[in-house]
Amino acid sequence: MTFASSGSSAAKRLVASTILAVALILVACTGGTPTESVVPSAIGIVTGNGQSAQTGAALVNPLVVEVLDQNATVMQNVTVNWTIVTGGGSLNTTASLTDAAGHASARYTAGPVAGTATIRAAVSGIPNPVVFMVTVTPGGAS
Repeated sequence: MTFASSGSSAAKRLVASTILAVALILVACTGGTPTESVVPSAIGIVTGNGQSAQTGAALVNPLVVEVLDQNATVMQNVTVNWTIVTGGGSLNTTASLTDAAGHASARYTAGPVAGTATIRAAVSGIPNPVVFMVTVTPGGAS
């Protein structure tokens, strides 16, 4: 496009409008906060809490958590650390990554003693982990 004079007010308005439009598009694409870092801010139980298993047996369903950022958006590829706090037994993993839905999971197998088992799922940077409670009943595999 050619303008008769670089100082014409029509050209200046066009340039100003173009700059404004580009700035608005950039702000919209970045959510208005281009310097904001997305970090894990919350972890919650999705499924698996409150299950029962006989001693030595695996739970029917996995323990599943969801990780969200500070905007309550699910986060992918976040490491969730799994720990048996009480009750013994075993987990199939000590760490798992969240998937596209923000979910991470672990499978628990009860120990040899009946009672209550607690399993913690934690994410670095989130001060409050979640705790799963599992009831272990006598009579499972030895």
